[in-house]
Amino acid sequence: GELWGATVVESSEDRGCKVHFTGWKSRYDRWVSAAELRTSQEGEAAALQRKRARVERSERHSRWKKRSSSVVRFQVGEAVEAQWNGKSEFYPARVTKIRAASRYDLAYDDGDFEASVSADLIRRSNPAGNSRAPSAGVVSQC
Repeated sequence: GELWGATVVESSEDRGCKVHFTGWKSRYDRWVSAAELRTSQEGEAAALQRKRARVERSERHSRWKKRSSSVVRFQVGEAVEAQWNGKSEFYPARVTKIRAASRYDLAYDDGDFEASVSADLIRRSNPAGNSRAPSAGVVSQC
């Protein structure tokens, strides 16, 4: 488990040590065995490790968000193929709206519609497929 900063507030030979967790209300105090206790150095090291992991996750998320929101892969009206409902097969469609974070609304050639589809589920149509006229119901970017 994780280590949290705490202070021993009471001890008993039969119950062990009662600890109060730093920054928490006393209702969260609990009795622990001596084997569950660590020195403050070990606790600080664990807290530092947790903080580093949080910062790393935040930095990865920021890099992903910048990358995904700045790249426009497809344009409104563009003929594409997409994995409808996340399935493995690709179906012909047209982009009807560009959303944030590389997501798109699509109108499929068979009349189905799907909102907020991830760019990872979309690919460009083959060149021969791009000669078709735009399908009805294509809306402009908002």
